[in-house]
Amino acid sequence: MSALQAGTGAADGRTPARRSLRARLLAGLAALGVAASGAFLFPQAVQAAEITVTDARFAWSINDESGNSAFYGGCNFLSAGIAGDNGGATVWTAEEAEELYSTSEGNVSIRKPDADGGWVTPTWQTKCQAPDGGSTTPPSNDRFSGNEVVIDNGTGTVDPASGDAEIRWDGSFTVVFYGGMTYWSVTDPVLRIEDGRGTLTGTASGYGADMFDLSKWVPLEPRDIELATFADAEVGEDGLEIQPDYLGVEIDVEADGPSGPQIRSGDHWGSFPQSFIDFQIETGQAAYWYSSGGQVDRHKPANPFTVTYSADATPRVTFDDAGSWPPLRLPASRDTLTAGLQNIGLPVLDEEGRETSELEPVPENSVVTVIAAGGPEGGVQLESAGATNAVNASGRATVSVRLDALEPGQYWLMFLVNDRIIPLGNTGRDDHRVALEYGVAEPEGPPTSLEATALSPSSVLLGWEPPDGTVGSYRIDAYEGDEPSGDPVRLREASASAPGGASEKTVQGLQAATEYTFTVTPVFAGQDYETSEPVTVRTLESGSAPGGEEPPGEGPGEDPAGGGEPSDGAVFYWGINNETNSGAYWGGCNFLSAGRSGDAGAAAVWSQPDGLYSGSEGNVSVEKPDANGNFVPATWGNKCQDRNGRTVQVSQPFDSEPWTETRVKITGGEVSEHEDGSVTVEWEGSFTVVFYGGMTYWWASDPVLELDPSGNGRVTATAGGYGADMFDASKWVELDERTITLADLRGVDVDAALGQGYFEQTPEYLGVRYAGNHEGAGGDAVGGVDELPSSQARRDAENEAYWGSFPESFVDFQAETGQYSYWFTSNGARDPYKPALPLTVSFDGEYAPAAGNYSGQDTGAGGGASPSNPGGPAGPGSGAPEAAGSPADASTREQTDVNAASAQTPGSAGIGALNPWVWGIAGASVLAIGGANWAVWSFIRRKIGLDPKALL
Repeated sequence: MSALQAGTGAADGRTPARRSLRARLLAGLAALGVAASGAFLFPQAVQAAEITVTDARFAWSINDESGNSAFYGGCNFLSAGIAGDNGGATVWTAEEAEELYSTSEGNVSIRKPDADGGWVTPTWQTKCQAPDGGSTTPPSNDRFSGNEVVIDNGTGTVDPASGDAEIRWDGSFTVVFYGGMTYWSVTDPVLRIEDGRGTLTGTASGYGADMFDLSKWVPLEPRDIELATFADAEVGEDGLEIQPDYLGVEIDVEADGPSGPQIRSGDHWGSFPQSFIDFQIETGQAAYWYSSGGQVDRHKPANPFTVTYSADATPRVTFDDAGSWPPLRLPASRDTLTAGLQNIGLPVLDEEGRETSELEPVPENSVVTVIAAGGPEGGVQLESAGATNAVNASGRATVSVRLDALEPGQYWLMFLVNDRIIPLGNTGRDDHRVALEYGVAEPEGPPTSLEATALSPSSVLLGWEPPDGTVGSYRIDAYEGDEPSGDPVRLREASASAPGGASEKTVQGLQAATEYTFTVTPVFAGQDYETSEPVTVRTLESGSAPGGEEPPGEGPGEDPAGGGEPSDGAVFYWGINNETNSGAYWGGCNFLSAGRSGDAGAAAVWSQPDGLYSGSEGNVSVEKPDANGNFVPATWGNKCQDRNGRTVQVSQPFDSEPWTETRVKITGGEVSEHEDGSVTVEWEGSFTVVFYGGMTYWWASDPVLELDPSGNGRVTATAGGYGADMFDASKWVELDERTITLADLRGVDVDAALGQGYFEQTPEYLGVRYAGNHEGAGGDAVGGVDELPSSQARRDAENEAYWGSFPESFVDFQAETGQYSYWFTSNGARDPYKPALPLTVSFDGEYAPAAGNYSGQDTGAGGGASPSNPGGPAGPGSGAPEAAGSPADASTREQTDVNAASAQTPGSAGIGALNPWVWGIAGASVLAIGGANWAVWSFIRRKIGLDPKALL
């Protein structure tokens, strides 16, 4: 098969070197093997008036947050190359880092400043250190590693006179946040400047994660995004320094979306480009890249990047990133490949017929042909079809290539003009070729078993069985009504498609109380395949709790959950504190579970299939109010919802943050009245307190209430669980069981309680001093490398309304679970949520406390009390009496300031002293990390209860 002859302007006088080119291609390329990756074909030649550079160096630290310590996982950092798939949202271990972390790959390297102002190469051990070798923790202290990515050998053109430039780099780097729990990569960045204005673009790829579902780990479709835009770049003879736009840049982001609204006030408000943010919504990092109203918004603005080069007159063709992905993949049913080329140039030949680095324009009307090498026959040349392959006056051509001569297999594709190879630029793959996988198995049949679950007023979870074959992506269509007819409803971009490997997708942005019909269509190589059978559902009414199929074993306990009906024996009710009922900075929320939850094997967010969650077990059940204020069983599906169906989040101010109002209920208590007027009640059963969706949890078994005749006493229980460490994600230790005090009670009117059959009392917390000082809970040592105090904060005018502690034995136990300072005042913004909620005991089982008034506002620590009175009664309708009497034991109730040893870390005013053993994810949006989702909110917070908005 011969190549099409050249058109007008074809070169003459082929040298022997050129005459043997085809033979060498066909014989040699087949021996080169299969391409590992490829790129689409848009070669970009320089214009004759431009000066070409071939050695451009790019250096950028992106922003300060990219070198900051992280609230979990150690720090955020940069890595050379594309980090592989670690299989989930987990912190990289040193062993995994051997495969995932790199400081040099190809043209790309990572460097960081040292104490003397020079540059050094970081190691896995030093990547989180400040230039002086010290710690960068906590994230709010304005100490950063300063690491930056460097890419060498950029090629392109610059014109200092006009202010124009175009430079391309071959290579990739990865941006890693939270030690590896979320990361994404940039490949082959391109700098374009025209008259001083321009963009830095690149092909972004990575993995999508969700702070509310740590099992989510989805490879994202690579796409071109703007890394930076700028309006005032000065193109110099030997380089340029560019300050990207950020301050004052407005973006469109859904105010109630996973990353929260953009805050447009303050000295540091702004954003990275819109396409950048759109991509980060999928990674879960969105709010780390725009102002979300947090204290460390100052760390988010883009840092300047530099480009240096030595200009000469040697032009060099570069690659246009109109598209870049793994090898072109086509099924055998697609018999035509269409490739677009623009500004085609050919290397100038020297006197001996060898290519030089100079380029010359391809004459208009020259004809482009294609060779495919490889495959079963070792090499075959394909003819370009029709006249679409003629080069136009602008140096562009569209080449349609017939593939019917190919057998299924893997090939190299090469493009020729006048029988000479067109260089495709330094793409990191090959200067003259691109890979093609032909005959890939296409989708066979439609997706099956399409079902809709987890309904809410605005979303639905679609699940399906994938078809056989290769699926590039799935398109999800939604139609109003009970048939897939008419025009589909416009869905949010993040909801309208799913990657090829997916088998479920949450569709968001729907209207409440509306009937929708959904279909799922596989897409491969730009072609739609067979659509699934439709499924029709109706979204819930506004304010309804999410539903769907209720998992087994989550029904009510052995007696009514709604309260008010007799039960055999005494009944114990307690929600512990508001933090136990709140959203979490990672994992969705904190919650209660019936029974002793089993061993998860690691500090990991629970999933429903784990079987660790239970709504009832034996005498124990977990319940929460519905929209009408009636208590109903808590389930896996509603455990993170308030009574109005809102997902509880930690991104809102204290006076408006919703909470779940969940409580544990234990029936069958045995009451013993003693001759001296004291009372004992014993229950059999266990409940588990779960923080951060399961990353840390403990259980209490067989609680015992003891009240002396004066109404003072305590509730004790046998405690157990698992110990974890935010600095060592591999730590997971089963703890020894021990008896602890869950609650101290003072001034209960025992006679009145026995007479009316119940009492409600807020356990001691306010004003209680915690005398412990656990260095193990504060890092290696108190005042050690982390310089984070591990004892109660000083009481002052700002925190005195909610200053206090749970009982000492309780907090001592929490030093081992990793939840240490969630249970006393640590000067964190979550401190108002820590005071104990009222506890109710119904001696005869006939009384149950009613739900208080609720609107998602005034989430005082006392279950609805205003912020000025945290720890107060449960709100109107609760029936909670004022606590009688006052504590008399000065050793447990501190009337003066706490010892100065618990003073704040220097420079932390307004945030509080930071404690590293806290399980939390700090941010204002995450997991996506800045106001709502890690789409991750942020991650494990350094101090118990540190408000994410105080950090991001």
